[in-house]
Amino acid sequence: MKNVVFRNKQVKVEINSFVNLLQKEQIKISRVILFGSFAKGKQKDYSDIDLAVVSPDFGKDTHKEMMFLVHLSSKVSDRIEAIPVAEKDMLMKYHPLIGEIKKYGKIVYSSN
Repeated sequence: MKNVVFRNKQVKVEINSFVNLLQKEQIKISRVILFGSFAKGKQKDYSDIDLAVVSPDFGKDTHKEMMFLVHLSSKVSDRIEAIPVAEKDMLMKYHPLIGEIKKYGKIVYSSN
């Protein structure tokens, strides 16, 4: 995965605002990874901002974690589509979504 250089300042602002909100909620974030059309440089004006939020806090109740991220992202932008990803899930080799994130994802935040 590569780090991302933003050409669209508003997208960067929205992502940073979302990450800041996650931190205020005291979510232990390992990484936030941009994937999908923005990561591939194929976004349109109406494209969602797909984000994988990787955290050791996730992996216990995916539905609850997803709803929590939907609630938080709605405070920032209706374009952000965030998914919870447990650390262990990033080790999966044959999961289509994890494969997509690993192949095309761009790290937009890292705790390291």
